[in-house]
Amino acid sequence: MKKCFLSLLFSGIFFTLYAQIDFEKAYFIANNGNKTECFIRNVEWKTNPTYFEYKLTEDGQTLSASIDGIQEFQVADAARYVRFRVQMDRSIDQTSKLNYEKTFKFKEETLFLKVLVSGAATLYHFEDKNLERFFFSVKNQPEPPKQLIYKRYRTTTSEIGEVNTFRQQLLNTLECEGITSKTFSRLRYRMTDLVQVFESFNRCIDPDLKLKGPSDKELEWHLSIRPGINFTSYSISNSLSGFRSIDFSQKTGLRVGLEMEGVFPFNKNKWAAFIEPTFQAYRDTRVNPSVGVFGLTAEVDYQSIELPVGIRHYIFLSEKSKFFLDAAFISDFPISSGITYTISTQTEEQVEFGFSGSFALGVGFNYNNLLSLEARYLGEREVLPNDVSVFYTSSYGGFSIILGYTLF
Repeated sequence: MKKCFLSLLFSGIFFTLYAQIDFEKAYFIANNGNKTECFIRNVEWKTNPTYFEYKLTEDGQTLSASIDGIQEFQVADAARYVRFRVQMDRSIDQTSKLNYEKTFKFKEETLFLKVLVSGAATLYHFEDKNLERFFFSVKNQPEPPKQLIYKRYRTTTSEIGEVNTFRQQLLNTLECEGITSKTFSRLRYRMTDLVQVFESFNRCIDPDLKLKGPSDKELEWHLSIRPGINFTSYSISNSLSGFRSIDFSQKTGLRVGLEMEGVFPFNKNKWAAFIEPTFQAYRDTRVNPSVGVFGLTAEVDYQSIELPVGIRHYIFLSEKSKFFLDAAFISDFPISSGITYTISTQTEEQVEFGFSGSFALGVGFNYNNLLSLEARYLGEREVLPNDVSVFYTSSYGGFSIILGYTLF
């Protein structure tokens, strides 16, 4: 039954991946300056794109456009990308690969830069795998955006230094009352820090300017009651006493959870993190008739508080309905749980359970941010503590069907 459930789970995952509406209302500006209203496939670019797919109508033919022929494009209210020919340094910034070189090696490249903040001064972003760079430009200046210069390098085998030239660049450029050298003295080469500085400067130049950026958005919190049914099984084996090795049956039991979810304000609220304290119980009794006159009875009583912590990705179907995928790590805290072995009505041995952990993978459907239904695979976990599991090994796992009701 577990294999059947896993097949259904992964089928659901593949279905949700292809069920999303890919093409969204957008525009692009070609090299000749003509602006075309269209529908662009929104793939939520993690790295800056070099091309995109689009349709002139919702039901039209899928076409493609590359950076060579496009000056600018934007999908709905999402990120705007503008093409520039810029000087960029691609020095490696991975800690394990840093060298002792402090100098920069600039090379001219044609890139789509993502606009983070626009106004009297504009901040751009470029990302390519482990490479991240920021660029800036000032209104009414004809030259292309300049890279904000920052680099990490090794001073010794165990110490790392930094070139923070970008602070002086911004100090020389973003001149306005209220913005002083202290503003830049501890400025980090991070998106949130740089966005805040550029927004402050643009508001200083134009107090009536309305800006929409990462600093204006906050996590959206949801609290949900999550009752459900567990279909779980347990097995235990003993390397010294084979008759204590028992495969318990699959049992149906109730689970009750209370989930707190925080929806991130980027990528159109498609990503979230959650934590869900959950009570679950599993009980079963098995008899090994080959031991003694009455056989050996093994009784497992397993109650615990599970604490799944994970991430969730939403895939919107309409304004009110959406699929979701989630993955979590479950920390499990048993409550007076264990196995009791009995021979001829006499307790022969008791084995207590301890803290354990496992992974979980789920797929579900949410309607109107109110009701949800999820199928979740529970990865197998060892519930015996280390001092017991020298001779004993065990495995607990299964799957859950979970109904959710959102309180707020």
